[in-house]
Amino acid sequence: MNKEPRKVHAIFEELRDRASYPFLFYIPKSYVEVFMEEKVLNEIDWAFDVLIMARKKMDIIFMDDKDESQEVFKKQRALKENLFDLAEYETVLNPAQFSILINNYKDHLFAM
Repeated sequence: MNKEPRKVHAIFEELRDRASYPFLFYIPKSYVEVFMEEKVLNEIDWAFDVLIMARKKMDIIFMDDKDESQEVFKKQRALKENLFDLAEYETVLNPAQFSILINNYKDHLFAM
């Protein structure tokens, strides 16, 4: 991590970008079926109960149990890096700045 003073928004953008790419998501059908009509559920059934990865625009992969992709491990490594960077930023930033950073980061992770 660069020890040079940086604006909180620049720090957040770096952490956000590491957490966002590749974009991995999983939608359990049991969770959304209470909010959607059965007809709609059936039309988009392909999106449920499968791990989906998007690396960049129009590069979408539906992963299955036999997939040998290392992308999940890369994502895990990036999130660990963010965790250690956040611990360092807590000592570098003043409490108000760190509060803004950590709250925005948590909101981003929740949205992801």
